[in-house]
Amino acid sequence: MRRLHDWRRYHFMMDDNPSLSGAVKLRLQSQYVGLWFRRMILGDWVSADGAIYGMWDPARHVRPWAQLPQMRRLFGVGVDFGTNNPSTGLLLGLSRERRRDGGYGSRLWLVDEWRHDTRGQETSQLSPSQQAGLFARWLDQPHMPYDTALRPEFVIVAPAALHFQRELNRIGIPTAGGLNNVSYGIATQASLLSEDHLVVSDNCPGFIAEAPGYSWDAKAAKNGKDEPVKVNDRSLGGARYVIATTENMWRPMLDWPTELLLAA
Repeated sequence: MRRLHDWRRYHFMMDDNPSLSGAVKLRLQSQYVGLWFRRMILGDWVSADGAIYGMWDPARHVRPWAQLPQMRRLFGVGVDFGTNNPSTGLLLGLSRERRRDGGYGSRLWLVDEWRHDTRGQETSQLSPSQQAGLFARWLDQPHMPYDTALRPEFVIVAPAALHFQRELNRIGIPTAGGLNNVSYGIATQASLLSEDHLVVSDNCPGFIAEAPGYSWDAKAAKNGKDEPVKVNDRSLGGARYVIATTENMWRPMLDWPTELLLAA
């Protein structure tokens, strides 16, 4: 085998960065899990395979809707539209919860879910206009177990679903296109789950059912791409759109350790 005498291989880990304090390193280590931990912390640029949300634990991440804490904001609904697949909408809120030290802190909640799925049913497929009507009626319903003046601030629709956006606009619902960087959105969601900064109410059954089986596409990995298997991911997609698109709003508010929050 030919030897390449003029080639060198250098492997750096996060710990090799002299400008980072010990506290910063610990914080960064807690933010990354699985694939992203190996890449960003250990410096191993490995291919994506296996479960995406390996940290997912219903006992840890799911809370009863009837026990929702007070919300500071309802950022919006992330919508993933489907014709042959389900259409979903995930409502993202920011809580105000009592901390163990007596103060208050916040974390993100997937509060409620709209889901239209005719698979396995005799019901015929609905047109985008008909689905828009169903979504509008769901949007007008109460989304909290208590009275509140809060309403979803944005409706964020998958960028490819322009026809559904137009139907919503036609009936008076303003929309915005969602940020569609899939890899970044997945990494952000995984980080939030691993740090307990994201909790899901049991009014989001689609998300709860899809999260355990979400996995990387092995065929795409062989081509150097980080892509999930596009099966049973519609609720996960809706959540990803609203979380990634509103990040500049909620990110500055997650500056306290969530482990100090009292159990909801």
